[in-house]
Amino acid sequence: MVISFVIAGIVTAIYLLGYVDELLYWSGRRMRLEEFLRGDLAKERLPTTWVSPHQLVYQADDGGLLALDTINNTLSVLVTNHTLRQLNVRGYKCSPNLRYVLFQHNIKEVYRRTFTAHYTVYDGQRNWEWQHAAWLGPEGALLLAADNERR
Repeated sequence: MVISFVIAGIVTAIYLLGYVDELLYWSGRRMRLEEFLRGDLAKERLPTTWVSPHQLVYQADDGGLLALDTINNTLSVLVTNHTLRQLNVRGYKCSPNLRYVLFQHNIKEVYRRTFTAHYTVYDGQRNWEWQHAAWLGPEGALLLAADNERR
């Protein structure tokens, strides 16, 4: 009985003094119940988009991007979770044939509704190894050569 009072007193003192906050949290503030109930702590998912009238691209539970063909009822993996996490992707746009995905990452807010970002083109079918890259003309076009241009 005495031991339970001592333990209850220690727990009460720690709670009232807030010492647990310093031990458990590196920095910041305590989580509030409203934040937990609203789901503010859940990871933000990438938006679901229709690529064509019968193809839908969405982020799966494991974090990768999947393409759903509603006519054949088939799923195909476009991008794995590993790739999305490496770049810390915040947005994407798919090509109509689902071969390329344009990733938006490293977003920096400029004003309230404007931002700058880095963009990366991802080819899910092959990893490109460029044989030559050069700037062309006064407009700044980029020339990329791969595979001796055998297409």
